Amino acid sequence: MALPGISSANEFYSAHYLESVLTGDIKKVRERWAEQARARQAADHAAGLSGAQAATPEVLTSCQIKYTLKEALVGRSAAEIMELKLLEMAMGSAAYLNELVIQLAQAYLERCQQESGQSVPHDLYSTELQKVKTRLADQNVYGVDLNPVAVELAEVSLWFNSIFTPEHGRAFMP
Repeated sequence: MALPGISSANEFYSAHYLESVLTGDIKKVRERWAEQARARQAADHAAGLSGAQAATPEVLTSCQIKYTLKEALVGRSAAEIMELKLLEMAMGSAAYLNELVIQLAQAYLERCQQESGQSVPHDLYSTELQKVKTRLADQNVYGVDLNPVAVELAEVSLWFNSIFTPEHGRAFMP
């Protein structure tokens, strides 16, 4: 089944890549945020704080994303879903971004099936879902956080959420 809106440009833009691309005002803002995060971490460490924050419960992320998307996806086609660009400010470990990727991928596949009148075979559904999640995580969701450790954690979290084994070979990692 051809999936509209998905090209096979499976590139992953890490923080290291973005650092080399960002220039001018944007680069200065990122550097200022990183410096502020380092200063906060040093202050927390001096105060005896661990700096660790509680993760957002999955039931909360699932519910909030569900009802947000319920309104946001009204009248959108499968291709339009794949054109959405979403940003989470203060992403932490990317709990909301991961849930967003999961629910958008499910919505996308549902719309594809409705629009084409064809169903994804049951034995291929999980692979197709992972492909869509990989595309969304790679090209549609963005996040920022003042804590550079949180950024790295979020990157790994999104990576684990979107890894899959294609039909012909080894695991694809964005």
